[in-house]
Amino acid sequence: MGCTVKAWAALLAVVLAGLANANPRGRKGEGPRECLKQTVRAKLLEELEKMTDGMIKSLPKDHIKHRKLLPKFGKSMEKPSGISVLKEILKFYSEEVFSKKSLEVEININVMQLLISSLETDVENCLASHHSALDSTERSEIQAMKRTFTELKGPGVHKAVGEFKTVLDWVQSYTHRTTGNGKPRADRA
Repeated sequence: MGCTVKAWAALLAVVLAGLANANPRGRKGEGPRECLKQTVRAKLLEELEKMTDGMIKSLPKDHIKHRKLLPKFGKSMEKPSGISVLKEILKFYSEEVFSKKSLEVEININVMQLLISSLETDVENCLASHHSALDSTERSEIQAMKRTFTELKGPGVHKAVGEFKTVLDWVQSYTHRTTGNGKPRADRA
């Protein structure tokens, strides 16, 4: 199934809006969270969520409930280094999960790849001016996630697509300091 004109139009609108509002290096004195808050568009996250929902509905049901792919990065999203975690997770999804070789479903996969690429670019641009590195625990957890994905093969792709909504929640949480249910979180001193 190819991309519809409507899907391409939505993608083009999101990407062009992002380019018009892009602040590639952030402002001086602005932290990574504030940089992402300024650059990541709500419309981009909405489109990614809609497309993820469509893919989840079209894929076979996840029968491996006892195994999770994504590590528990909730605490990492509270730290400034959360932007590095987001970068690595988005890279994994872009290169491994939403690649043509992984997904046998072609539901607007090109559009999905472009949207994720746009989000990756936002994260990388903010990271360029706010250097942050993964700690050894985060690095190990990401490697374990990649190994699990490879071990699970086809079911790993289905599981990863299903868990992508969690990644979008993390982006929302990191940029807008919200809890998992979307409610604003009080900043801590």
